[in-house]
Amino acid sequence: MSGDLFAELNEDSPSETQQSDIDTPIEFSGVSGGPSPPKPSHSLLPQAQPLAPTTATASKDELIFCKFCKKTYKTWRNFEKHMMTKHPGQKVEAGQPPSELSAASSSKTSTDSVSFLCQKCSKSVKSSAALIRHMAGHKVQELNQKKPEPAEFLIVQGDVTRKIIEEMLKEPNYGERSKLKIEFLQALLTSESLEWLDLVNELSTFICSVACDRESKQLPINQYEKSQAKLNTYLNDATLYDRLTETLVSLAPQEISTELAGRLLSRFAFKLMDEVQNWVANTLRQNEDEIFEQEEFNMNPVEEKAFIINLGNIFRAFFKKGLHSSSGQLQSQSACLKDTFIVGTKPVSSMAYLNKKNWSSGEQNSIVPSDNAITFFKSVEKIYRTSAATSLPTAQDVIQKILLCIDTLNVWYFLTNDYFSEEGSFLFMRDILLTYVNSSTRQETQKNNRMREKDVRASTVALRPSLNTNFIDKNDDCVEKVG
Repeated sequence: MSGDLFAELNEDSPSETQQSDIDTPIEFSGVSGGPSPPKPSHSLLPQAQPLAPTTATASKDELIFCKFCKKTYKTWRNFEKHMMTKHPGQKVEAGQPPSELSAASSSKTSTDSVSFLCQKCSKSVKSSAALIRHMAGHKVQELNQKKPEPAEFLIVQGDVTRKIIEEMLKEPNYGERSKLKIEFLQALLTSESLEWLDLVNELSTFICSVACDRESKQLPINQYEKSQAKLNTYLNDATLYDRLTETLVSLAPQEISTELAGRLLSRFAFKLMDEVQNWVANTLRQNEDEIFEQEEFNMNPVEEKAFIINLGNIFRAFFKKGLHSSSGQLQSQSACLKDTFIVGTKPVSSMAYLNKKNWSSGEQNSIVPSDNAITFFKSVEKIYRTSAATSLPTAQDVIQKILLCIDTLNVWYFLTNDYFSEEGSFLFMRDILLTYVNSSTRQETQKNNRMREKDVRASTVALRPSLNTNFIDKNDDCVEKVG
């Protein structure tokens, strides 16, 4: 089977519902005069030659087969309607069920015979959900392999150390020991003692080995808590902790307690972990797609309003899908959409959330997408518009680029981390982007069709004067002949 992550949808996906479930948004995305929609690159079952619609109704042995969702139709008209509503932008051509399946059972293909092949490692899994989790693992591995080497941190270690000490000096200091603490930090700020440099090197070596771990099974942005826990375990080693605190006590210009030295050690170590994590993120950010190095992306007021309306339509469709579902994934999606994806007077009731009039009404209790949701989907829209300059992108194209963008991923996981595991968050991203991109593709296709119709009408109007002239000339000739 295909390795395309977006070739098949779950029955619970809102993008599989009727188009009427999502309010038709105002047109806003795409590039004027863009190319025609892309042809489907993969199918879920072995492809065959397209079936020609030679008759209005197919016989039982000639059912029209949809190669995207395995449904069958008796008439070509119904099949075309299905393609327009379920698979907008795809070429209207039929596939054929496998020969070993009878026509009567072709619409109920056994799920046991369906497998999904990973194009990267050739591993076969049983469902599209399993494939997205498996492919997510490859993406995590690829991103972790781009982490810098721990030794590279030595280049900036001195500057980072001074920055941390300066920040610690600016922190509020109370109590009798505050003066000793300030004097000690000021001494460390200018210290060139080998004992101090060795202590910083020892801490940096351990922290960088954790932050730059290329074998991690998590995305770098999700490794913070685990890294903090490892550092805490490291400092809880009694022998190591006593040795490092004794080193600090020996460096103090005035005698300080072991307790104060221990607190300063812990504070410095965890701030160093923060700085190393930021350094790793900034290094990875340099590998982001070139699209985010181009000029700033802006929308005009009309596009901005249409964009917000479209997000509201999609959020409501996804929220409604999980209300009465027994799926834990869909229930988590509804809870997440209700909490982190919107701004408004909370808690928001389910009825209020689903009421279109409550969205962007301008009233005090109006529901609007949250800043983080808008930031994420503006990045998606930027990718879509830029890619549409050459060919209309698929949802897979968009998500592949998002996985290269650290800042965009940070926003997404900030929105979803409290409700999903990393795998569940990937699945949610996949489903909602599929709906968003299909909506944009449908709008772009309709826009291109309207432009072509205008061109045809314009050329028709231009021909009329010459046609009238020719008609008059012919009439004149007839009159002369009669005369």
